[in-house]
Amino acid sequence: MADVDYSTPVTQEEEYRLLYNKIKFLSSIQGSVSYILMSVLAVHRELVTSYTGEHTIPFIYLNMVFGMSVMLYTRPALQKIYKFHRFTFSLLGSLMFNQASMIFFNWLVVQLPERPWLRTLIGFFGGRLIIFYFITYLYLVDSSIDIVIFQRII
Repeated sequence: MADVDYSTPVTQEEEYRLLYNKIKFLSSIQGSVSYILMSVLAVHRELVTSYTGEHTIPFIYLNMVFGMSVMLYTRPALQKIYKFHRFTFSLLGSLMFNQASMIFFNWLVVQLPERPWLRTLIGFFGGRLIIFYFITYLYLVDSSIDIVIFQRII
């Protein structure tokens, strides 16, 4: 049987780019899954804590902030900014987005105190709508600097 060489010659810059893309993808998934959990947890705490326990709440929030921060940090529109400022803008943007979402979820709890399942439904789909428009806005900003990622957002 012939020996097959499975290694591919890769430069250090290509390896860095592959790692960067993997971190970017995994962080956005991490932030999105945490956001989905928090959109239910914030409006119907008993449902989520019965499965995960009470101690996961700060963990989920930190993952939301981290995931959104990385998503913002890796946007093409921010690539021309000095890394410290890009990091600061990304962190602050993530905190503002997540805190605004938490205010919305808290508003649902105040407005519908006796309807936990309706709150859960509105929180879940409202969270999806909020994040959809957030990502659409990011694509709009990216396209305004002549970087076209997608022709159309569905």
